[in-house]
Amino acid sequence: DLGASLGKSGISVTTIGLGLGFNEDLMVRLAEKSDGNHAFVENSRDLARIFEYEFGDILSVVAQDVEIEIRCATGVRPLRVLGREADIVGQRVYTTLNQLYSEQEKYILLEVSVDSHEEATDIPLAEISLSYNNMVSQRVNRFSDSINIGFTARRDQVEKSIDVSVMESAILQIATEQSDE
Repeated sequence: DLGASLGKSGISVTTIGLGLGFNEDLMVRLAEKSDGNHAFVENSRDLARIFEYEFGDILSVVAQDVEIEIRCATGVRPLRVLGREADIVGQRVYTTLNQLYSEQEKYILLEVSVDSHEEATDIPLAEISLSYNNMVSQRVNRFSDSINIGFTARRDQVEKSIDVSVMESAILQIATEQSDE
C-alpha cells in the first residue's frame, strides 16, 4: 500500500536488500508498486555500483505520468492484470506508470478470456493507447496500436508461438499473488 500510494504521488522507491536477512517479497513489492527498482547486494562493497546505477537512472528519466488504456475487442474479456494496479471497466483496462528511464522496459500482463473461433482465423484482440510526458521535448506524446491473435488446432504451432519470457513473467506474478494470499 505504501508503494502504491507513493507511486500515485509521483515518487518511485528503490529498495536494496543487503545480505541474506531481508524480506525479499516486501522489498520487491514496495519497489514494483511505486515503479521503482529493487537490487540485491551480497555485501556493502557492491553498494557503490547500485547507487551509481540509481543516480544514473534519476538523471535519465525520459517519460513521466504514463497513462495506458487497453480496449479489448468484442469477444475478448479482460480478467485481471498481473503484478500491477489497474482498473478494469467493462472491456477497458486503465493503468499508469510513474516514470520510465532511458532504455528501461516495463510491461503489463493482462489475462483475458477469448471466445473460440475457427482454425486459421485472425481476430482483433485489443487496441492500446498510451500517453506520457516526454521529458526531452517537454510535450505530451501519444501512441496507439492494435494487437491481433490467430487460432490453430496444431499443437506444434501453439508451442512455437509461445513467448517464453512472457510465460515466465506470468508464472512469477501468479506465484507471487498466491504467496500473498
